[in-house]
Amino acid sequence: PKGVIESRVRARMGQMNSCVSGEASKPGFQQARVTLNFWIGTSGNVTSASGNSADLPPAVVSCVVAQVRSISFPQPEGGPVNVIFPIRFKR
Repeated sequence: PKGVIESRVRARMGQMNSCVSGEASKPGFQQARVTLNFWIGTSGNVTSASGNSADLPPAVVSCVVAQVRSISFPQPEGGPVNVIFPIRFKR
């Protein structure tokens, strides 16, 4: 269910904020967006994940994606599920 996916991703926000903290401490930083695209396999594990952002360097986006890869989700019914999840980081 969508609510479970969102709550599990939001539960990881502390670690994701750590990824962004270096950029967020720079003068002029107001906010940044990362769009995550990941697949939840039949076991509930993330089988592939990527992210993109016009606001953040690739290394920071990779760190955020790594956090999503470490989340376990409930096993999806009917096969793997593709999730597109936008996240906004604010100062």
